[in-house]
Amino acid sequence: MEIVLLKDNLQYFDEVLQLSEREWEGLFSKEKWIALLTPYKYGDKISSCFLAIEKNELLGFATIREKVHNIPHLSPWLFILYVKEQHRKKGIGRKLIEKVEDLARELGYRTIYLGTEDKAEYYKKLNWTELEPLNVNGIRVVLMKKNL
Repeated sequence: MEIVLLKDNLQYFDEVLQLSEREWEGLFSKEKWIALLTPYKYGDKISSCFLAIEKNELLGFATIREKVHNIPHLSPWLFILYVKEQHRKKGIGRKLIEKVEDLARELGYRTIYLGTEDKAEYYKKLNWTELEPLNVNGIRVVLMKKNL
């Protein structure tokens, strides 16, 4: 497996879009997903999307984002983490998270944030700390942070 940038592998963009829409159905409209993911096609460093690829198959992806619109004072964010169901429990998510964390460190950040609806226990095992619950479009999300 290799981890590469979406901006260098745009043939995967539509699949990333479809998987995001399906996994978080109802969170955002298709137009909003396109608007959220399009900056990753051009990828300045703080808008990077890492892809886990094996034999030309997309296994999963993770994104780093500088700001989240409703919490502008916290930065940066592990914004999306997704691993295809058949490839879960193989350490792919952890490797993608490490890539995001490494980039945040390289950019000089000492803390990184995320929001999760139902995976707080997973992130706690990776040394993330639970902060507080949030309401995002009517969905309860747990705000978490990790010191880098």
